[in-house]
Amino acid sequence: MDHSQVKSNPLFSGWRMMVFVLCIILIIGGFYFLDFFFFLNIFTPRMSDVERSAIFNEAVLRKDLSLCNKLPEVEWVNHPRDACIVNVLVAIGDGNLCNNRRYSQDCIERIAIAKSDVRECHKINHEIYRSDNERELFISSCYYLVIVGNHRFDDCNILTIQDTDRCYHEAAMYRKDILVCQKIKEIDLRNTCISDIKMYFN
Repeated sequence: MDHSQVKSNPLFSGWRMMVFVLCIILIIGGFYFLDFFFFLNIFTPRMSDVERSAIFNEAVLRKDLSLCNKLPEVEWVNHPRDACIVNVLVAIGDGNLCNNRRYSQDCIERIAIAKSDVRECHKINHEIYRSDNERELFISSCYYLVIVGNHRFDDCNILTIQDTDRCYHEAAMYRKDILVCQKIKEIDLRNTCISDIKMYFN
C-alpha cells in the first residue's frame, strides 16, 4: 500500500487542534484562578483562632445571631459565619428560623435531634425542594436521625420499612441483643445484624 496516497482528513485534524487549544486555555485559566484564590487568602487578614472561638462561643451562649456577623463569611474552605449561625439557631431551638439559610436541612435536623422531637422535621420549607417527594425523603431521614440519635428504639416502627430495619440493627447493637435482629424483615440485613452481634459481643 502506498502511504503517500493516504490523505489526512482536514476536518479531523482541525477538530484535534481545537481540542488541543481548548485544553491549553483551560489549563492556563486554572492556574490564574488558583493564583487569584491563594492571593485572596494570603493577603486577606485572618482572624486568630482564639478570637474566632471567643466570638463563636459568646454568640451561642447569648443566642445572638448578630455576633456571628463579626466572623468572616469564608476563610479558606470553611464558612465560620454560617457555622456560627447554625449553632446559635440550634441553641435557640426553633426550626422555623432555619429556613431560607445555606444549611437549613442540617440546622433543622440538629434541632430535632437536640429536642428529641420529630415534629421539628416538618418545619423544613417546601420551597427548597423540587417535589413533595424530595421533602418527604428529607423528613423520613430526619425521623431516623432523631430516633436513632436519641436511642428511642421503641419508635423504630414509625419509620419507613427500610429505615425501620436499619433502626432495629442499631437497636440490636446498642442493646447487645441478638433477639432484636429477628425484627428485621430484610434477610441480608438480618443476617448481618446477627453476625455483628456474635462478632462484637460474644
